Amino acid sequence: METNSSDRNKTYFNGWGMQYTQGEIPFYTYQFFKKSIEEGTDYYSLTNTRSRSAAFFANATYSYQGKYTVNGTYRYEGTNRLGKSRSARWLPTWNISAAWNMHEEEFFESLKPAFGTLRFEGFLFFDRRPGAEYGY
Repeated sequence: METNSSDRNKTYFNGWGMQYTQGEIPFYTYQFFKKSIEEGTDYYSLTNTRSRSAAFFANATYSYQGKYTVNGTYRYEGTNRLGKSRSARWLPTWNISAAWNMHEEEFFESLKPAFGTLRFEGFLFFDRRPGAEYGY
């Protein structure tokens, strides 16, 4: 199991009047407020983001006589960055891979001077992209 948590605060302040020591209470100076309206800029902004995630994962591998190997991984991850819907917050990811160690086969003995080892691998996976870095 894996868990993550991060809290971020971003403050943008362009003017006078923000009282940081008194709980971020604005105290407007109307001249600067008027100026920011005329210029189309923000007088101040506060952004608070909170990210939480948890993941559960499992891995299984099977090998038969060192020649054939199958590996599977399943991960079930949830995060609040994927949206407000509970069904969208928890999504699975998985992969399956297989390998054939051809150099372990009897017929490969004559090819060992030329190739040494030869392995064929393949995989199939399902993945998803997380939502925006911050917010929904």
